Amino acid sequence: MKENASVTFLYHTLPGHLLLKLMMLLRIDRLIVCFLRSRLSNLIVPYFVKKNGIDLSRFAESSFATYRDLFLRHKKKIVFDGEETALVSPCDGYLSAYRIGEDTGFVIKGMRYTLRRLAGVCLGDASRFRGGCALVLRLSAADYHHYHYFDDCVQHAHHATGGKLHSVQPAALQTYPVFAENRRRSSVLSTAHFGRVIQIEVGAFVVGGIVNHHDAGHHARGEEKGHFDLSGSTIVLLFETDRVRLRKDMRRALARGEEVRVETGERIGSAKARDIMRAEAAKEHDGKGSGKVQ
Repeated sequence: MKENASVTFLYHTLPGHLLLKLMMLLRIDRLIVCFLRSRLSNLIVPYFVKKNGIDLSRFAESSFATYRDLFLRHKKKIVFDGEETALVSPCDGYLSAYRIGEDTGFVIKGMRYTLRRLAGVCLGDASRFRGGCALVLRLSAADYHHYHYFDDCVQHAHHATGGKLHSVQPAALQTYPVFAENRRRSSVLSTAHFGRVIQIEVGAFVVGGIVNHHDAGHHARGEEKGHFDLSGSTIVLLFETDRVRLRKDMRRALARGEEVRVETGERIGSAKARDIMRAEAAKEHDGKGSGKVQ
């Protein structure tokens, strides 16, 4: 994906760094948010659609009073992979993957993260994630910004963490530990096929909010979990060891250091064999065949 020139200027030059600090100090993003919510922002909608090549025929809405309305558009149809043990993407975006080390840390774009700092109180026993997998899905401003449950699950703890609103583009990720500094929401999910998973929604520059629709309870694969408001953002999924295996073509691309473009519902991997057997045993014991974790 081509880097945004303005983001490169802000995060990779001295004048840009100074301007960025001033913008954050003065909370310029609030003024931008006010504009993007106003009817005046309707003037930039055609330009944004054309510049980003957005095919509006794929969406339920055809006209937009504000830029925010365009941003919150809904897809007419989302197809989730038919194999229930498939790991599907919860959103549109650019996928990257990282192995969680024995010290429960990992590196993204040269920046080191620890699970404790990233997930906070939702993490619980960090040792269960040693050797596991961290999937990062980075959404661009032009993407569909609703996200969905990737498996039947029980959602438990839900925690909000305040913070800054850095850009989530690569230039920013190489300069600041963005995912640990930015505003975020963390949820613990007991899934039918992938064990215990922590999902973290990370805000970004000009994101007006991270809106989750549910606090706790049972949820079905494909159900909408929430949405971002106004700009590009990120979802991080933390898996325990030996729970998932990514598609072979994706593993090759990720090994080359490339981000992989994915869409909501697309198969990006599958559950490991032991988790498939556990899920089947749980179904038989329950007698309902729902695939949900009780």
